[in-house]
Parts: sequence; structure tokens; C-alpha cells
Amino acid sequence: MRVEEYLQEFGTTAPKLAKKCGVTPVTIRNIVNQNCDPQLSTALSIEVATKGQVTCREMLPKKHLELVLKGPKAEKSQKSPQKKNKQKKKHENK
Repeated sequence: MRVEEYLQEFGTTAPKLAKKCGVTPVTIRNIVNQNCDPQLSTALSIEVATKGQVTCREMLPKKHLELVLKGPKAEKSQKSPQKKNKQKKKHENK
């Protein structure tokens, strides 16, 4: 269910939902009007406040949702051990 559908179906307003979520009413209105994509923390707050009626999957853009679900890219995780090895070699040389 989308945020605007939730507001209509449950007879509530953007300011009331915003208060439950700990965000401003403008944030909720921007999501409803699709002026901006919500941050992950906002999407999670809305999901909790609506008791799962509106989910992060419905609010987050597909590209952001894929990043959240997949986690960091394999390239990034491979770079970290290289940095540790360089630091280890510097320490050994001292």
C-alpha cells in the first residue's frame, strides 16, 4: 500500500503520520506527491508506524532497495584486505 492510500484508508493525515514517524509533515507530503524519495530511516519509520501496511519496498526506489538488500559490492570488500596488508608491511619494516 502506498502512503497516500494508507492516509485515505485509515482516515489519518500527513501531520499525524509524521508525528508517529518522528519526521515533519512536509516529508510525508513530499513522499505522497513523489517530490522526493524517502531516506531509508524514514521509510523504516513509516513501515513501523503503519504496522507494516506501508513497506520500505513500496517506498524506496528499486536501485536503492537493491543496494540495501545486496549489501556492499564485492569490489569494496576485496579492497579492505589489501589496505590491511599494506599497513602490516609498513609495520614490519619499522
